[in-house]
Amino acid sequence: MLSGCSLFSKHAPVDDFLNKLSEEHVITSHDILLPEARTNTIWHDDIDIVNSNIAHFKVSGKLDTWSLKHFAYSKDIVSDVVCDFDKIFIMTNTGVVVAIDKSDYCAVWTSDIGLKKEKVQFSSMSIYGNKLYVTANNYFLILSVVDGEELVRVPFQNYITSGVCLSDDDTKAYIKDDRAMYSVDTSSGRVTWILLGTPDNIKIYARTKSLLYKGDLLITDYSAGQLSVIESKKGGRLYQRVLFPQGHACEIVQLSLGGVICQPILDKKNDMLYFAAGPDYITKYDLKKQKAVWSKKIPGIRKMLLAGNTLFATTMGRQAVSVNIDNGQLSWVANLDTNLSKQGSRDFLQPLLVNENLVVVSANGEMFTVNPFNGRVASRINFDSGKVLAMCVIDDQLKLFTKKGMIEVR
Repeated sequence: MLSGCSLFSKHAPVDDFLNKLSEEHVITSHDILLPEARTNTIWHDDIDIVNSNIAHFKVSGKLDTWSLKHFAYSKDIVSDVVCDFDKIFIMTNTGVVVAIDKSDYCAVWTSDIGLKKEKVQFSSMSIYGNKLYVTANNYFLILSVVDGEELVRVPFQNYITSGVCLSDDDTKAYIKDDRAMYSVDTSSGRVTWILLGTPDNIKIYARTKSLLYKGDLLITDYSAGQLSVIESKKGGRLYQRVLFPQGHACEIVQLSLGGVICQPILDKKNDMLYFAAGPDYITKYDLKKQKAVWSKKIPGIRKMLLAGNTLFATTMGRQAVSVNIDNGQLSWVANLDTNLSKQGSRDFLQPLLVNENLVVVSANGEMFTVNPFNGRVASRINFDSGKVLAMCVIDDQLKLFTKKGMIEVR
């Protein structure tokens, strides 16, 4: 399955496709448009943060608090944008990882993954401690965040179709391709075990990573509609549960090929797992009792965010929805598609919760702020800057990486 792995350092010089901050201007009042929202009920509960997709930058009704900043790059950004305390990390579609200084937006170092003329098809990046964990096509790498030194490189035979899940002590990395699950020693790059039979037959659509729950791995077998729990030290399969049995009291339907379509959310405190299935169902699964609690039909689910007793989701129908996790009932539905909406790729990126707003960004350069309590759409901002490729929150500021540069929202 695997070719050899080695430890070496290989760096590309800092390319000239990353330039310094070049311009700044303020969005004026004519840039904001107000679409309608359809509200079912009002959500009264306080927001108690459960996962990490939370930002604390200030969103004000006055548009002079929003500014645009651009810096140019000539290659498309792929994968998630991640950051540490002083640098931003991006990956281009040519397989070059770039570290950018937060203060002046200059490139600090680059590292070429070595894909040659091949474009990046599957990729992920994540930071743990002072190491950057990278997957790109069939390569798994660990880089130093300080200088980009390549610490570990493991070439796989097949494309890696998941993000990286680390063990509690950071000594093992767990990744998947379309044929198996692998445990990789993060010091040596040695594969410690391989578990065959974790198919992901929708490689392009659902690149989710496994989750670690009480020392064991939770893996969703997409084609089989099953939850697999694996002993992380030796790779033995502890048990499997069918997630969507026919005739279930909660009306959970039997899945066809290609089940889980976006990253599941694990609530470790309450031993609950939330996942989108179908793609028309959101399901709450009790890990202790090993059974589904409820399932709610919501057509076209794409992204999810959990906060307090509420699960927010976006759909292919250009809607944002709020679901009460106690009973699975809809609290409200907000329509984010109007006759003012732009054309082009209109898929939503991961929603973010700010101090008093749910922020939803569309790939075609639109941003919506939605009241999380009643679903009222407070604003729509149109960024004339090309397709939004990625986004992240840095120092309480939202940064959107587009075809034309970076937009900074503050």
